[in-house]
Amino acid sequence: MLKKILTILIVSLFCSCLTSLKIAARPVRVSKPLIWDVKHYEMMKKDTTNSKTYKNAIVDANRYCSQAPVAVTDKKKTLAPDKHYFYSVGPYWWPDPNNPDGPYINKDGSINPEYYEYDSPLLTDFVNRCEILSIAYFFTEDDKYYHAFVRQLRAWFVDEETLMYPNFEYSQVIKGQYNNKGRGKIEAYEFVDLLESVRMVTLIRPVDPETLTVMQKWFSTFADWLEKAYGPTMKRIQNNVTLAYDVMLTDMYIFAGEKKKAKSIAKTFAERRIYTQINENGEQPAELVRASSVTYSIFNLNHIIDYCYMVRQWYPNYYKKNKTRLDAAFTFLIDTLNNPDEYKYSQKSGFDHCRKSMKTLLYRRSVLLGGDDSLKLN
Repeated sequence: MLKKILTILIVSLFCSCLTSLKIAARPVRVSKPLIWDVKHYEMMKKDTTNSKTYKNAIVDANRYCSQAPVAVTDKKKTLAPDKHYFYSVGPYWWPDPNNPDGPYINKDGSINPEYYEYDSPLLTDFVNRCEILSIAYFFTEDDKYYHAFVRQLRAWFVDEETLMYPNFEYSQVIKGQYNNKGRGKIEAYEFVDLLESVRMVTLIRPVDPETLTVMQKWFSTFADWLEKAYGPTMKRIQNNVTLAYDVMLTDMYIFAGEKKKAKSIAKTFAERRIYTQINENGEQPAELVRASSVTYSIFNLNHIIDYCYMVRQWYPNYYKKNKTRLDAAFTFLIDTLNNPDEYKYSQKSGFDHCRKSMKTLLYRRSVLLGGDDSLKLN
């Protein structure tokens, strides 16, 4: 009973803070997209005649305009105190056949269907809708896409009936472990593209001050919660999750206007993440033990590239400064994909999708280095 009362008080306090923000505060100026390739979209905007990206975006955006916004409260069930909490389960954790009522066990690389019953698909759908609507609005400057975009933002962050609380207290819960509380952070990386969509829309028209103010406070609160809940642990562990944690935390603080906090992460990112997670041979030891080690190595390298783009405003030559170690990581993966039969680690999910991801990653590297395309796949 006491826990329920405390929950109600916390919710009431958060909602009252949102109300005061709507009245009093002013939003921090939103930058242009930090990661998305705006020049690419600008070129497509000049001639959309044969652009599949444009045509697909318009078809999907028109559908979203006619649908109700997706919200975290749409889930059919939850084990959290109420539906405003983001709730998900660890994707690779399954019931133990030898102890059906006991704690779940790990099967790395095999997704438990329970994963799709909670908020993970809702978050993906939410971010995808915002991406599509932002691109459609950028291409057409049609206000119907803008208004649909803002309605979607408000459903997730502002409207008291449907908003998500700014924490991940029940993210990637593992049954029977950690008192059935969440231990996951990586799903929050979805918000990186969400924030890019806000920046994309802002190139044409700013999001209204009320919505933007509440969102910036939401992300500031969420980032502070992440640091309080996981900061010490993240400093000790080295893998793709801890690296992604630094990237998304930086992005949230930039969006919230807390650049001092963002830059404090950037100052030591290379030392703490790049040189501890990539060895001189270009291997990423923490990812090589995974069931799909190439997939996770590319996944982690992609986050590093995101970071290089993100901090260009302060460190325009960030990749170049760390080029030897980063190129070693690229070279190791290129050699692996060019000679998959010689690969000695596990790659459960195959190599085809990895080649496609690597081609995109090599293009992004080339942009960071002013057109250097010296590294190539066969």
